Amino acid sequence: MTIHSNLNIQYTEDTHECDSCGISYATGVTVTDGYGNSILVLTPVARCWNSESWTEEEIMMKLLTALGYNANIKQVWE
Repeated sequence: MTIHSNLNIQYTEDTHECDSCGISYATGVTVTDGYGNSILVLTPVARCWNSESWTEEEIMMKLLTALGYNANIKQVWE
């Protein structure tokens, strides 16, 4: 598949309200190229336990992997 040089990144969100647990939130993302081809879809699912949600760092790593990069995040504390 040829990937267009433009990427469209749309963050998605899900919420779940429970009388016992309160409100839960989950974050996901849909990334498409300029042709409309799906590059990455992470569908958020909010629940009381074991929600499916991703941080921006996790999304970035999954996107780079989907694009064929072998990326590592290194934190340097000074």
